[in-house]
Amino acid sequence: MELIENLEDYMHEFFGYGNLNSKIWFIGHEEGSVQNSVSELHERVKTWNKLGKGTLCDCKDFHMLLKMGNEKPFTKGSPQRTWWRYLDILFLYSKRYVLDKELKRKFIKNEFAKLDSNHALLELFPIPCSNIPSWTYNTLEKQLDYFSSKEKYSNEVFKKRLSKILELINKHKPKCIIFSGTTALSSWQNIAGNEFKKITIGDNYYYFLKGDINYFVIPKLIYNSNAIINSVADDVRQILKKI
Repeated sequence: MELIENLEDYMHEFFGYGNLNSKIWFIGHEEGSVQNSVSELHERVKTWNKLGKGTLCDCKDFHMLLKMGNEKPFTKGSPQRTWWRYLDILFLYSKRYVLDKELKRKFIKNEFAKLDSNHALLELFPIPCSNIPSWTYNTLEKQLDYFSSKEKYSNEVFKKRLSKILELINKHKPKCIIFSGTTALSSWQNIAGNEFKKITIGDNYYYFLKGDINYFVIPKLIYNSNAIINSVADDVRQILKKI
């Protein structure tokens, strides 16, 4: 396998999609992957280079140029599991209030995670994986020895990524940050700088920390109940009303 040029630059400087000057950020553990392969990673780095090596990119531009299986949300308005739930929160907190599939299809095709949008999507870790345990990049250890295992890779990049995310938060000061997934709760608390309060709704729950920046931690979005989505959206609405 040939070397992936600018791979370390990509890992340390690319954080996702959307607008850093927006009031709402979503932060996940890592981006999902359709192909989960070294060849896909190679194409992602090339795509990032072509789009100017920004901290964030336009999500549609990125995936339409990448052509690695995630184009349908932008061509047909097809649901993408995690993004679709982000849309629920964006719709419910705003004046739209209701969840309308056709409006969501139009939104994801034309307005989702653009450089001038009202939201941003960031990832704690830079390498896409089909799920948290998966690691299909060990052939790259000849280029970077810590790619021999996911544990070594995670240990290598975690502090630098965490530090950069904190730097971005301090610079741009979003009002609401919504973390996806409770398995990374300790990492989210490192970013927030404090422990969260657990909010229980029936058999479901999420975490919340109020302040100048308001932090939410939602269990994996594709499994969340509508009650959690509605409650978080309502909290966001009340917070932004006060600005």
